[in-house]
Amino acid sequence: MFRSFPRCAIHVALFAFLFAILERDCSAASVPQMSEARVIEQIEAYCRASWRNSQIPQTEWADCSQEVFVGVLDRVSRRRLWAAIQESDSLERSELNRAIWRVAKRVLRARRLVSLGNGDFPSHRDRSLPPSINEDAMERLLPALKQLSARQQQIIMASLAGQDVSSIAVELGMSPAGVSREKYRAICKLRRNTANA
Repeated sequence: MFRSFPRCAIHVALFAFLFAILERDCSAASVPQMSEARVIEQIEAYCRASWRNSQIPQTEWADCSQEVFVGVLDRVSRRRLWAAIQESDSLERSELNRAIWRVAKRVLRARRLVSLGNGDFPSHRDRSLPPSINEDAMERLLPALKQLSARQQQIIMASLAGQDVSSIAVELGMSPAGVSREKYRAICKLRRNTANA
């Protein structure tokens, strides 16, 4: 089949094929890389957009971005950091997204402290009326609370007072999974009992 083509045409075709391969490899290697300062600027802008979308308070953006940089630089070399911004399907971009996701989840799960305003802080032993619920709601909730077990009542009251699952688990000598399970069961009972009332 090749006998019908002149030898120089075969060489030209082979040369064009090799040139295309070399050009593709060289263009991938010579992607115009940004300066390191520009890369950092772009990553910070990418992080700010992520924090805004995650509804993280703006006062925490700088710390969150710093944590992302530390996480990314643990897994990505400085020479390839530009790829986290310029190549959307690169491993570097995946590492950047993972670091942002980890930081956002940690910040959003962090316990938020809320001021009670007047400076009167109830003792953790006195939880007759949790600060997060008003008297009218408590009156409607009391009959339903009586339907719960003593342990479930303790868990619900501690939750209403603002304690998280792990601190309730320590206080009651239970595992966090056990507290979560009892809390879920208690909430289901409360929904049924308050819906019927």
